[in-house]
Amino acid sequence: MVDKTTQEIIKCLDTAAKLLRGEAVSSNDNVGSSSRTSENTTHSSELAIPITTVHVPSPSFQYSRVTSYLRNLFKPYGTSKGRERGVNLPQPSASLSTWTHRFICLSSKDSETVPSKDEKRSLFEAGLGERKLTLVKTSDSSDFLQQLEEKFPKLKGCGGIELLRTSSASRSALQLINPGLHGYTVEYLSNCYLGQATCFIRPIQKDLDGTPIDEVEEVIYHVVQSN
Repeated sequence: MVDKTTQEIIKCLDTAAKLLRGEAVSSNDNVGSSSRTSENTTHSSELAIPITTVHVPSPSFQYSRVTSYLRNLFKPYGTSKGRERGVNLPQPSASLSTWTHRFICLSSKDSETVPSKDEKRSLFEAGLGERKLTLVKTSDSSDFLQQLEEKFPKLKGCGGIELLRTSSASRSALQLINPGLHGYTVEYLSNCYLGQATCFIRPIQKDLDGTPIDEVEEVIYHVVQSN
């Protein structure tokens, strides 16, 4: 069953088709007096014969008039309700999902315990130690390692890393976090039950340089990295 609105739209489309073909339209086609050809009819008082003067509009004027008429014809159906649906509107790009966690970079490949307070300070002065990092969750293992190397430059050339956390049985003993199917990735680490536990980074093949970094050298490095 076709409702009244649908019938009106069909009628409007039929009228629009007639106008585009250059055909005449009647009042039954919902055409206002402004869309008709202007007619001036005078009657001779003596002969009583109707005289009709027809003004033929120029093509450009006729096109403009038809366009204006079509716009008004469909105006009642072009409400903002349709626009609010946002069917053709571009969807906003999804923001990157990140993961923020606390890391401590160890200098010795044989480290098996949590560093003491003095050891943490020595590590920090050497450009290692504790830092809170924000990482992109979609990073793969190579991207993850690159992000760690940007924060801890001395990791470069160490032959790979292992990640550890404190043991459930001891606050000082460290236990290995086994790599996932695709290695150490941010997505994997964020879902491997680390919780609030600090993640420790340990070099595999050789110890890292524990020499303190000069403050000026460190500032220059970070400026270069940011450019």
